Amino acid sequence: MTEGPGYVPISTRGERVCACGKRFTCDLAAGKERCWCADLPRVMPVPGADAACLCPDCLRKAIDRRE
Repeated sequence: MTEGPGYVPISTRGERVCACGKRFTCDLAAGKERCWCADLPRVMPVPGADAACLCPDCLRKAIDRRE
């Protein structure tokens, strides 16, 4: 299990809370084969279902900073 900034234990529905405070769904944690984040540019590894995740807005901002 990965713990760090923004870490919230996963629920069976994949609900997460980003470090920014927004609630969102991690599709991997919700039991789907693929998460929405896998469709974004790959500038960082896609975390596993038990990792700390970023919400869509924060992930897009992180991608913009790295591109």
